[in-house]
Amino acid sequence: MPESSPLFVASDIHGHCDALVEALRGRGLVDEDATWTGGEARLWVLGDLFDRGRQGVEVLRLLRRLAGQAAADGGTVDTLLGNHEVLVLGSKRFGDETFTDVEGQDRQFLHWWVLNGGFEDELEELTEDEFDWLASRRVVHLVDQSLLVHSDAESYLGYGRSEEAVNTAVRAVLASDEPEEWWQLFRELTRRHEFMGDDGPKRVRAMLRSFGGEEVIHGHSTIPDTTELEPEQVTQARRYCDGLVLNVDGGVYQGGRCLVVRLNLIEARLQPHAQRRGRAQADHHPSGERREGDQEADAPCRGRGSDRDGEGGDEGMPVGAPLQDSVVSHIRHNEARP
Repeated sequence: MPESSPLFVASDIHGHCDALVEALRGRGLVDEDATWTGGEARLWVLGDLFDRGRQGVEVLRLLRRLAGQAAADGGTVDTLLGNHEVLVLGSKRFGDETFTDVEGQDRQFLHWWVLNGGFEDELEELTEDEFDWLASRRVVHLVDQSLLVHSDAESYLGYGRSEEAVNTAVRAVLASDEPEEWWQLFRELTRRHEFMGDDGPKRVRAMLRSFGGEEVIHGHSTIPDTTELEPEQVTQARRYCDGLVLNVDGGVYQGGRCLVVRLNLIEARLQPHAQRRGRAQADHHPSGERREGDQEADAPCRGRGSDRDGEGGDEGMPVGAPLQDSVVSHIRHNEARP
């Protein structure tokens, strides 16, 4: 497949399949029947297909169907693993089995999945074949000169110093019967905001030296949570960190747009803006999870996920807001969703 074929990314669909279809249709990638019309285009979703919306399994099945249709036309549709995929897979694999994490805390995947917006009926819908397919996805991928990851964190380096090494290591974890290792992977993929602030460019360049590429593309931390914008005001991806990083998570579960961003346009990069003013003052924990004291107050009703997207989720940590003029991008096609 030629590198000149159109390259699109989306992220953090969070069970909002209808929003994804609408966004893909607006890009000409699917038709009215949600059938692939993108030809040789390449589409990568950066993880978090599930939770906070009730169409997570529909999202997975849509992407698998589109993958087959795209391949027949010489195109690509695929997804990375996000932290919510680890939660849903862990809940399917270990359920309410109690285990002890590296800090000596008792954990249950099912409890934390529901706490983060999961719906138990989706575990019943997810087939063994779909489980195996999802568990075999990459967590990091270099395409053209764009390094695709889910999380805005350097935690991937803890699993290896090459794309192949990291993906092999993660697949080994997900093939294991050790819930402690699964849980640690979830925690690592839940880290966030590590590319913000004065040391952000140094961290990003370390990743690019190891994995290759000229920029990092991520989701995970929504644009509304990292700027002063309300979800409905987000109309494009956010470029920051001296122009090295592009955030494509419009915050669909918060009421924002599902952004489908075209990457490989031939344009000059914009100059860095206010993102260099310092790291956002987030209530951030190195473990990447919510504070223990918050979980009962914010938890959805027992046994099922909340009907309100994002309640009890790991995205709910308060963060400070860089100035609005840091919301910039060289992606001119993402100014509005049709």
